[in-house]
Amino acid sequence: MYTSLSIKNFRAFETLEIEGLKRVNLFTGRNNSGKTSVLEAVYLWWGSNDARRVERLFEARGLASNRIERFSQRTMPWATLFHDLEVEADIQIVGTNETGSESKLEISTTLTDADRTALNVFNTDAADVLVTRKLHLSPRPRDFLLVKGKTIDFPQRAHSTDPRILFAGAKPDPRELAEYYNSLELDKSQKSTLDALKIIDPRITDLKTNFSDGYAVMYADVARRRLLPLSVLGDGAGRLFQLALEMRRGEGGVVLIDEIENGFHYSVLPKVWELIHKLAKQYNVQVFAVTHSHECAVAAHEAANAADYDYGYFRIEQKNGVGRAVAYSHEQMQTSIEANLEVR
Repeated sequence: MYTSLSIKNFRAFETLEIEGLKRVNLFTGRNNSGKTSVLEAVYLWWGSNDARRVERLFEARGLASNRIERFSQRTMPWATLFHDLEVEADIQIVGTNETGSESKLEISTTLTDADRTALNVFNTDAADVLVTRKLHLSPRPRDFLLVKGKTIDFPQRAHSTDPRILFAGAKPDPRELAEYYNSLELDKSQKSTLDALKIIDPRITDLKTNFSDGYAVMYADVARRRLLPLSVLGDGAGRLFQLALEMRRGEGGVVLIDEIENGFHYSVLPKVWELIHKLAKQYNVQVFAVTHSHECAVAAHEAANAADYDYGYFRIEQKNGVGRAVAYSHEQMQTSIEANLEVR
């Protein structure tokens, strides 16, 4: 588990230092303060042995990396990763774990001699290079090159998990979720996901997967004559289903959640946070989540009180690219909530 994060020249931040990370972390702040940039930095840094993750981040932001021939250097999609499009300065994302060990991700547009040699091996012109990515993680560095619509990556050891950002409003792939839930059923390990859905609708007693003509549909047993598609039970049920599955799939890794309150009525947020704290500990997951909601912040704090309070609450501030993560201690959160003070 990581205790601190340092971000330089990435998205909203020229610099940002976050200290005191816990197992479950919640970030708040004004619009454009850089909250989602924190999630994206963790996404790239944790999965930095996967060069294609840059491309997936472009897609999530609505940018197409396969159209780079239409852009100048500063307006190519990958340039948006760099603070103020300053592509000459490297991006650096450094995480420090509980033992003091660091893992460092660099994203650069500057080619080294070794990079150029690699390009020659793959018969690729250096002028076509989109991004050079370098992970420095003991015992030896690993390099990746992202090149004009295709990825060149050197042999690597994959992480055991493949985190993604649960963007608010983004529609998950129903077939992917159904296939994963089906694998849990085969292992008889689907109980935590089923129990999670009862937070939204206590009538749910079972879930079934149905695959037909290339489509996948999840059905819920809600004590009716027939099973109902999970989608008709509302956005909250679908969001919670995805969240519970990602917590299970993220075992030993990280789970990233944008606008975590999205789709949930405020009255169920305490139960949602109880679930997050429980599954994070059960599956050894470190959670990074973002919220705009006061009710969500209160619910997260109270759920952490009922657990072991391995929880951090941070307000992200940013001025002219210089970021600041204001951490609230347990006592500060408790006092602020009791006095009805604003902490967002």
